[in-house]
Amino acid sequence: MYCSEECLSKAHQFHRYECAVVRDIRRICGNAEKEGMLALQTVAKAIALFDQDLEAMMKHLNNGLDGSKVNAFVIDWRTATPKDAYNTVHVLSTNQTLRSRKNLALQIYCATIVHHLMLERTELRAICVTNAEKSKLLFDLILHHWQIAQVNDTSLCYTTIFEVGFDCTTSVCGIFPLISMLNHSCVPNVMHFSLDDGRCAVVALSPIAAGEQLFNSYLLFADEQETSARLTVLKEFYQFTCRCDACELAVDDDDAQPNDEEEYFIRRIRCSKTNSKLVSELTSYLNAAGRYFPPCKLSRSQVMLKSLLEFMYGALPVKRRTQKINERISHT
Repeated sequence: MYCSEECLSKAHQFHRYECAVVRDIRRICGNAEKEGMLALQTVAKAIALFDQDLEAMMKHLNNGLDGSKVNAFVIDWRTATPKDAYNTVHVLSTNQTLRSRKNLALQIYCATIVHHLMLERTELRAICVTNAEKSKLLFDLILHHWQIAQVNDTSLCYTTIFEVGFDCTTSVCGIFPLISMLNHSCVPNVMHFSLDDGRCAVVALSPIAAGEQLFNSYLLFADEQETSARLTVLKEFYQFTCRCDACELAVDDDDAQPNDEEEYFIRRIRCSKTNSKLVSELTSYLNAAGRYFPPCKLSRSQVMLKSLLEFMYGALPVKRRTQKINERISHT
């Protein structure tokens, strides 16, 4: 289903390179289906971006793309071309040097099958069958973007408000260069959340000095999961060992001492009549000079601010969510 004829037309530009392979991705990838789908679609879009000219694409990647000069933070997105946007994805980390031999062998095996299917079932066969360099480029792109997807994919979630209670639903999964530039910490100083207009916001959870590194969380927080569980997930899915203060000191939430001053502050502001007033009170409290932030977990006020912002700006009342879905269906 497509939301418009324009969307259908644009999708066909790259969908012809993935359509014949999509149905087999789940069988090939197993638990890595999401990463496989993202890799396949990224490669298909990249090929279409260069008008199916793999030779031009090869020259661009080997000679024209300087990864050290591509930075999603400084690029002017108002004037960025589709190739500029692709460059910011292509240079994202793969963590290949941190992978075990077993993990790397499995990814090469899966990439080899996808490569074979793309040559067998799409028009890429005519382009690559007599040119070993182009065939190798296709394989390298599949493996490269598979690894990028594994360590950089981001899910955008929305909170749907019902008459009684609410529910958090993953709306879309993709690779977003700006968010992917943020390294992980189990005690982050920023957070991202989805807005109801389709954009994504990144907001600070504590004062950040000029030049200080921004840390997001890969949905693993020291105040929500134990250290051993976080380390296991990060190593298995992101191929690195977390060195944030919470993991290095291995102080779990139950071991942390409560902050009496903060507890009193939170009890006092709960009387605020509106969420906007609560956010204002929390922001002023967190920005106060000399405010102490525990190194091993988010403070109660940070957690409260995080939840409020997600609820206020990323939530859709159930009637509005139904209306949006109906609007999309009516355009297909």
